[in-house]
Amino acid sequence: MSANNVKCRPFYSEWSAGFDSLFNDLVVDPIKSDRRSSDNEIFGYSADCIKADVLRWGRADFTKPHATNGHGPLSVKDKCLLYCYFNFRSHFHATKYIFSQFLEPDERITMIDIGAGPFTSYFSITEEFDSRHIHYIAVDRSPWMSGMGQKLQLEAKRRNIISPNAPPSLHTTNWNNGTLERGIGNGGSIIFNFSYFFANPSLNDRLIQDLATVILEIRKRHLIRRIFVSYADSPRSIAKTRYDKFIRSLGYNSACLKTHEVVFKNRLSFLHTRTTEFEYEFFELT
Repeated sequence: MSANNVKCRPFYSEWSAGFDSLFNDLVVDPIKSDRRSSDNEIFGYSADCIKADVLRWGRADFTKPHATNGHGPLSVKDKCLLYCYFNFRSHFHATKYIFSQFLEPDERITMIDIGAGPFTSYFSITEEFDSRHIHYIAVDRSPWMSGMGQKLQLEAKRRNIISPNAPPSLHTTNWNNGTLERGIGNGGSIIFNFSYFFANPSLNDRLIQDLATVILEIRKRHLIRRIFVSYADSPRSIAKTRYDKFIRSLGYNSACLKTHEVVFKNRLSFLHTRTTEFEYEFFELT
């Protein structure tokens, strides 16, 4: 692979009416109805303050509550809910675009989602593909963030947004504890998914090398299966730099990122749209 950034026409994306309702019920309404929220503030904070200071543009530590700095306290659960409110939708539609471009409709898939957050990529892939064929392993150091994903997943099953017969998801805080291998389904492709992961400030060269080693070991144990790497992130230099180190640790020369835009609505009933730009790569390990 070689570096080559290409920009294409925007992708217009929608999620299902069922998931639109679920997201409103479990994320938007609890925030809007909270006594700390008003027309101008959410949980007592301005939107700009939340994005920059509380969420740190998605790079906050979601294992600790937020230091108040003169505002009211925010629990870890509050922070996870706010992350969903501000980031879930754009990340969902970005990864939905990637999966729709590269995967076959009837594929059986094991997704190993590194930095899974609230299972955003799981919901984007089950919008496009049969959830009964998706084995999902969520890796996230925050049990509260995984708990948010589990809550959304259980309710999606209850409402038949995803099949009640979909394989149960597995959750782990560590990619080195054997859970990845135990959770891989029989047959089909394996996808290592990195959606908005490499900007994480806790990543260092040792962890990046360690992660690449784990993936290469799984590659050796599953030689007859197709194994893919999927990457998406906003065009941040730090994410690109760390991802490029990861790609080199896998034995490739460099990443080959493309730039794309998705256009979507925060709610299906809204007239206005939002646009988000992201960089991505999807390739097969050989």
